[in-house]
Amino acid sequence: MADVRNLLAQMYQGHEWLTATEINQRIAAAPVSADVLQRFALFPDGDYTEEEAAYTFDDLFDRTPEVAAAGDADAHARTGADQPWDPEDLAVAEGRDPTRRNVERARRELADDGPAAIERVVP
Repeated sequence: MADVRNLLAQMYQGHEWLTATEINQRIAAAPVSADVLQRFALFPDGDYTEEEAAYTFDDLFDRTPEVAAAGDADAHARTGADQPWDPEDLAVAEGRDPTRRNVERARRELADDGPAAIERVVP
C-alpha cells in the first residue's frame, strides 16, 4: 500500500484533484502490477482528491475477497430457464389461474419463445 500512496503523491503533485480517467492514464504509464491497474480501473467516474483516491483504492482492495466470492456464486447461479417448465407452471408464474385458456396461451409462448418466455417472468 505504501507504494500506491507514494505513486498517488507523485501523480497529484501540483493538482488538487484528478478525474478517474486522468488517474487511470497516469497509473497506466507507471510501473505498477496488473493487480494495481485493475483496481484503479474500477474507480467510478468522478473527481478525486489524493486522499479520496487512496481511500477508494483501499476500499476496493479490502472488498476484493467479497467481490470474488460473489463472482464465484454467480458462476453457479441458475436462472429460471435452466430447468424444465410446464405450461401450467408458466401460467401460474405469470399470476394467472391455470385454466385451459391460460395454459394454452403459456404453451404457445413456450413454443414460440422458448426459454425467453420463462426469463421474462422468472429471471
